[in-house]
Order: sequence, then structure tokens, then C-alpha cells
Amino acid sequence: MIPAWEQIKTSITSHRGCFGGCAFCAIAMHQGKTIQSRSETSILAEVRELADKAWFRGSISDVGGPTANMYGLFCGSAEANRMCRRTSCLFPAICPYLESSDRRAVGMLRKVRAVEGVKHVAVSSGVRYDLMERQAAYFRELVGHHVSGLLKVAPEHLAEHVTALMRKPGRKAFESFLQRFRDESDRIGKRQQIVPYLISGHPGCRLSDMLELALALKELGFRVEQVQDFTPTPGSLSTCMYHTGIDPDSGKTVYVPRSDREKGLQKALLLWHQPAERNKVLEALRELGREDLAGDLLGASGRGRIEKKTAVTEQSRKKQHTGAPKRH
Repeated sequence: MIPAWEQIKTSITSHRGCFGGCAFCAIAMHQGKTIQSRSETSILAEVRELADKAWFRGSISDVGGPTANMYGLFCGSAEANRMCRRTSCLFPAICPYLESSDRRAVGMLRKVRAVEGVKHVAVSSGVRYDLMERQAAYFRELVGHHVSGLLKVAPEHLAEHVTALMRKPGRKAFESFLQRFRDESDRIGKRQQIVPYLISGHPGCRLSDMLELALALKELGFRVEQVQDFTPTPGSLSTCMYHTGIDPDSGKTVYVPRSDREKGLQKALLLWHQPAERNKVLEALRELGREDLAGDLLGASGRGRIEKKTAVTEQSRKKQHTGAPKRH
């Protein structure tokens, strides 16, 4: 048995390429910005072949690509496309030339579901929720039929100046999608949740920004597990920022967290609910001078540990003061 094959053997690749232009991602460097979508005929042929396998149990684990809801999308202007220098068709705003109709994607998913022997079809690839603002039918199709309990999305951060450096939509777009998703799930009577993917230690992100993110996520009802410490990768804009400390688009200086200690504290703030991270969370709060938030993140136990630490420190200070030799 090959573990990697077991993970993807019931998944279908519907397209390649991504025009999202996220600063930390190099997919466009090796797959291209232009979406290469397979025909329905090709996809359905693979699904039927899969359904005929003796080991197939009726569930397709994924139909998608780098970004699932980009299937069938393209630039609507050959002239504009020929001259285009944008790294993203979505940031800072959706390009007016982008043909974002969800008709092909919706039709393809419905036909895949209808193949004999197929009982359930999941979309496990990530989706761009800012793009889905224009894809009402795909949104309903996704939430109604293709979420296996958990839907992966990647806001990466919610502090506006950090998401701007990441070339990602900010907090408002995420919260709008989250509310739509929860409302639609309630309407159709399904218990489904969002799983947000996040990055700590990205260029431009300070410890205070991670605290802001942690508090925002808790307010929204999340206990996250999918947190990746930023790692420089060849070809990405974020890697350029990491090594130079400069945003190449604006020429402005960018703060870069580099020490293992700070990177560890940043990540710990998002994992506040894990007992193993609590000491680091308290350390981060003390460094920021925000011990008053220990109770908000960690509950009564966190508040108690801060108060105990403060009392011990104060007692030690008084002891040192009273024990010092008097000067005459």
C-alpha cells in the first residue's frame, strides 16, 4: 500500500492553474495563471472508470484543482489577456475581464453525481470565497451536496494590512462568506463547518497581529488546527519580502519575524486551546503587555496562572528589596 495513493485514489482533477495570485504561493509559476479545464466528457469517463473498480465504495473524495471554483473560468478579452501584467485576477479587486460564470462547474458536478455507482461527491480542494460572491449557483451546489461535513477555505489571516501583503481578501469577505455558509447550512438542515487555513509568521505580521487574529477567530467560534508557519518557497512574492524586508510592489519596508522564538509565539496564539501551547500563549501576552486578555483566550485557568505569576514576581521583588543591604 502506498499512503499517498490511498489519500488521492478517489479524487478527480478537473483543472490545473490558478489566477488567485496569493503572494506566498508558487502554483502559478509551475501550473500557470490560465485555467486548463478538462472537458466534461474526460471527467465523466474517469468517474465511470473509478466507479467500476472493485474497491470503490461510492464516495469521490474530491473534484477540483488548486482552487475548485475556478473550473471553466477564463479571461473574456483576448486583447486584455495578451497585454495583462496582473499577478492576480482577484486582488485587489476582481478583474472586469474575468469570465466568472459558474455554469460549467455546476453542470459538471451534477453529471458526476449522476454517474451510476457514485453515492457522494466531495469538493475537498480549497475554494476562493471572494470569487464565489459571483457564483451563487455553485455556492448552493457546494453547500447542498459537496461538503463532507467540513469545508476548507484559506483566509490565511484577518488583519487587513497582513492580508494585503498576502494578496488575499480581508476579514470582511471572510465573515460575509462564513455567515452565508452557516445560514445556507441551517436552511437545508445540514451540520457543516468551515475549516480555516492560516499562516503565522508571514512577512508583515507582528505578534500583536496574531493576537488580533486569535481573538477574532475565537469571536467567530473557531478552534483552529490548520496553522502553517510561513516557509520561504522559491518563486513566491512572500519569499522576496522575507529575504529583502521590502514589498517589491510598493517599495515599502516590511517587518519580518525571523527568530524561532517569535515564530513559535505567533503560532501558539492561534493554538490557544491546546494545553501544550498555553505557556507560550501566556508568554506572548506578557510580552505584549496584554495579560488582561488571558481570561478571554484561556478562560479562568489562564487568568489564574497570570495572577499567580504576577504574585510570585511581586513577592520576589519585595524580598529582594527588603533583603538588600542598607547604605549609610
